[in-house]
Amino acid sequence: QLAATPLQRTMAAIETAAPQSEFLSAWNTVWADLRNRQISTVPVGSPAVQLEIRNAIKTLAYHLHPLLEVRSSPSDHA
Repeated sequence: QLAATPLQRTMAAIETAAPQSEFLSAWNTVWADLRNRQISTVPVGSPAVQLEIRNAIKTLAYHLHPLLEVRSSPSDHA
């Protein structure tokens, strides 16, 4: 019933392998959302927002890792 938060939209963009430009746009929206919260209600340094940021970075790293691996070592398998 509630609209998706910028973070949720970003995670959805990652999950569906959105084009990089689309992802970056969504990520910028998330960052702006976090900054707006600092101004309004929830400080960016609060545990809840720190957890949100960590989870977003973990998800980003998880999805980028295979791409980075393919780029750096196309045929190097241990």
